[in-house]
Amino acid sequence: MINNIVKSSIAFDVFSFGNDKVSGSADNRACYWKNGEQFWLGILAQESRVFHGFFHNGSLYMFGWHRDTANANQRACYWTQDGTRTWISSVEDSETRAFRGFILDGDIYAFGWDDNDAFEHRACYWINGTRTFLTSATAEAREGFVYNGELYILGYENSRACYWIDGTRTYLTTTASKGYGGGIFNEDLYTFGYDAVGSDDRACYWIGTTRTLVGVSGVDSIAYGGYVYNGDVYTYGFEEYSGDNRACYWINTTRYWLGDIGEYGAVYGQRNYNGKVYSFGIQKDGSDVRACRWDGTTKVELGLAGYATYCQDGEIKV
Repeated sequence: MINNIVKSSIAFDVFSFGNDKVSGSADNRACYWKNGEQFWLGILAQESRVFHGFFHNGSLYMFGWHRDTANANQRACYWTQDGTRTWISSVEDSETRAFRGFILDGDIYAFGWDDNDAFEHRACYWINGTRTFLTSATAEAREGFVYNGELYILGYENSRACYWIDGTRTYLTTTASKGYGGGIFNEDLYTFGYDAVGSDDRACYWIGTTRTLVGVSGVDSIAYGGYVYNGDVYTYGFEEYSGDNRACYWINTTRYWLGDIGEYGAVYGQRNYNGKVYSFGIQKDGSDVRACRWDGTTKVELGLAGYATYCQDGEIKV
């Protein structure tokens, strides 16, 4: 479960996680930005991505994938701040992803999928590199955390939003849907994602299995995550506007635009520092999308202009 809320009046740093292009290179390369300054993680000319980062005992950990030069597969891994990479997946001949992770009692947890040599995404998690499958169906584990001694995993299976508690799955809907993130807030389980309503995919969240729609009817929208702050539910993602997906977030069911009109964008991560919202994502810049963040409503561009780059998450370090 991501800690989206930071309360402090001390000076702080804004970390952003994603991938950028090296000018003249064809590959996207994992990196992070500290207050807008970029630091490379992935090896040049080998594709890699960072989806999530967090601090543990003062050290920065970042989860994603890197192409394995031995077999060209994309393998789940994590990096520390000095750029040291550790493979999460010990299986070299299958492709894997790590979307989220955390450290508990010295154990490193990671959540994602493994194609199991069959080119089908199977939701799984790793503890210190030991993989456990959650299902034999096509599925992804997008978030995980421990609460009251039980392991919660959020995601989707067979194109239906669901969660697992200690391996037992609960579907959230009977329609086409996905869960992307969430956590325990005020002792309730929240899952953020989207659900199909008529011909639209609509951003929503579930408390337990009870759904609340935040995206308006008539257009598509997706929620990539959310949290509860001062009793209000924050949900972030995108909503279609004038034919393009436009970055936005919702407080309860009130939407706040971030991206420019007519420019494709999305919010993939968000943090709340002393009541100010920091959003991490992308917005179209010319013909390509570009990694960026928004400090409140002020956009800060991160990725190299003229290339497709992504900011997948962020963190506030005080």
